[in-house]
Parts: sequence; structure tokens; C-alpha cells
Amino acid sequence: MTFLTSSSEQVLKKITDFGYDVLQTDETTKIPDILLRQQPDVVVVDKPSISEWFLSHISEVLSKKTRIVAIGDMGENLSDNAPEYCDVVVDHDVRNGYSHSKIRYVEEAATLQLIGLQHFILRPQFYEIKTTDTVPETVGKILLMFGASDPSNYTTKALNQLLDADRQFDDINVVLGPGYQDLDVLESNLKPESKERESLTIERDVSDVAVRMLSADLVITSPGLTMIESLFLQTPVVAFYQNTLQQLFRDYEFVFPPEHMCQIIDNIDEILEISNEIFDKNYFDPHTGRKAVIKAISDTDRNTRELYTTLRDSY
Repeated sequence: MTFLTSSSEQVLKKITDFGYDVLQTDETTKIPDILLRQQPDVVVVDKPSISEWFLSHISEVLSKKTRIVAIGDMGENLSDNAPEYCDVVVDHDVRNGYSHSKIRYVEEAATLQLIGLQHFILRPQFYEIKTTDTVPETVGKILLMFGASDPSNYTTKALNQLLDADRQFDDINVVLGPGYQDLDVLESNLKPESKERESLTIERDVSDVAVRMLSADLVITSPGLTMIESLFLQTPVVAFYQNTLQQLFRDYEFVFPPEHMCQIIDNIDEILEISNEIFDKNYFDPHTGRKAVIKAISDTDRNTRELYTTLRDSY
């Protein structure tokens, strides 16, 4: 297995540490030529923006036997015409909610579509941990994590608001991603008394996220994988979007624009009431979605129609 990425050296090291080969390129236009030389059995495209141009060019250079899998959100970061060029399309379809999930076979394109947030692939530790079905009455323990890099530095903004709140929290655990670049800003904004608080811990790139999330009363993050993992564990979550793609989640009851951060944190216990309603009414289980995505990628002995027939009974 080979990864092709434009990510930083930190990401490359993570990939190689797991024993995989990795190629780095900053130019999307070069990728079709690289794939032409490689001629892999399966190509999985999972990137922030997947254009029709890109999908059409890689489908032209690859063998008809190569399975092309595209992962994204159709009509947003993934071309609406993706089924024309792909054998499998994983469409997160975030606009239709977190309990929405379905499978579809596009006859004219012979394309399998897996639709819904349940097709997000979580970190392995989340499938191994026992989830909870109880929501606390008040927020005492908070897990604050804004993804791998947090380019808008919401970490500092949210932490300052928490520390300036009229109430004291039992525990504030700040987890920084491997690409976080504003540690000096974060630390310089901390008051001397805050640095000495035993209830505040700041760590980077921890390995036991699922355990920390399960023990928290509330997760503060941005829309994306961390938010999905919180929903799976049924840990209350509040998310503030940082970019256009994350704004797709804006109609979710617990997702807010960044300018509302101060108001939401000042009334943080209200999120627990929202979470109770959500978890009572909605079922979110990515186990089925994960199995379907893995099978769609790895089971190359079956064509997409056969895969659809095999998988549809589980939806």
C-alpha cells in the first residue's frame, strides 16, 4: 500500500511509522502521471477538494480493472459527477444529518454509493471502547481539541473563555494536534494563576483520545472527525466551524459560527440539554458503515453490483 499526499513531514512520518510507503507531491496535476506509472489495483481519493477534472484524468490513465473510490461530500468538495468516473463513491452527505445512512447502486454508471456520516472511518480505538448512554447533569470535565492543526487557533480563544468564565470547571484537558503552530500564542495568553491550576492540562498528539472523550462531560471542537467520534460515544459536543467545508454542518443543533463562541461557553450547560434530546431520538452507529467502506475498497473479486447485493441487507 502506498500513500500519495501533499501533507507535512509530520504526517509523512506518521504514515511511514505504520510501515507504509509514501510519495509526496504538492501538484495535483502530477498525480495522474504517477498513477499511470504505478497502475494500482485500487485507488482511494480522499482529499479536501475532488474536482471532476481530477477524477476524469485519473480514470483515463488507469486500467479498467482498477477500482476507483472517492470519499467526500457530493456537491461540495466532491464533484456531483463523481459516479461517472468512480466505481465506489462514499458520500458523507452531511447536510442530511447524522442518523441518515443508505446504500445505492447507480445502474448507468455501475457505481456503488455509500451515503451518510456513518461512513466516516473512525480511529480503531473507538470501535474497541464501550460507549455510554448517559449525559451528565452539569459540565465538570471538558476535552478541548480542534483537530490536527487548528489554523484559526480556536484553541486559544476557547480556552481563554473557559478560564474567564464565572464558574470553575473540575478539569480542562487541552489536546493539541501534531500540526498546531500556535503554542507560543496559547501559552503567552495564559495568566500566571491559570498555568498553576491543577485542573488544566495541555498536551500534544495523545494516543488515547477515545478514553479521554468518554470520560469527558463535554467535547469542544470543530466539525469533522472529532465531532463524529463524540457522537458515536454519545459524549456531548459543541463545535465551531473554521472554513467553508465545515460550514456544511451549520444546521446541526450543536454546531455554531465562531462569533457565538463566547455566548455558548458562558451557557455551556445548555449543550447537555441539546445532547439529551439528540441521543434519545437518533441512532448513530459507524460500525456498519466502516465494514461497508472496507469491503467496497478491498473486495476486488466482486464487481460493484455484487457488492451492492451483498451489503444492502445491512442498511
